Amino acid sequence: MAVTLQIRAGTYANLPASGTNYEVLYTTDTQEIYLGNASGAPKPIIAGKIKTNAIGNSGASKTINFDNAFTQTITVSEATSLTLSATDAGVYRLKITNGSAYVITWVTTIKWPAATEPSWTGSGEGWLVLIYDGSSWYGVASLDFGAVV
Repeated sequence: MAVTLQIRAGTYANLPASGTNYEVLYTTDTQEIYLGNASGAPKPIIAGKIKTNAIGNSGASKTINFDNAFTQTITVSEATSLTLSATDAGVYRLKITNGSAYVITWVTTIKWPAATEPSWTGSGEGWLVLIYDGSSWYGVASLDFGAVV
């Protein structure tokens, strides 16, 4: 049986109380995707995860909640403890600025290639790709991004 999907775009405030069955609703202001079910409030499919969440400075400790967005950015501003959080298994991205300027303690256990945490960049940017399978975190880093002179 084939199902026809409709896509409706608009602001979150104008999201209909219930979309028709299988109607895809995209909120242009909050960048969320909902699926209509014709029997109540639309169900969020990718609520808020399309956008990038800029955390800002790390402080002494920070929880990075990937339920808010698939991509997060953080600047290490002092010795910090970082905790990873996600409800769903998936692939997530974390941009770390000034990663070795201070000590990062990972509260969440991350399995690294060759069981070795990468050497973070002191005053530049590094990207961490995190794979969460529902119980374990796996991390792969690309480090020391900068402009070519």
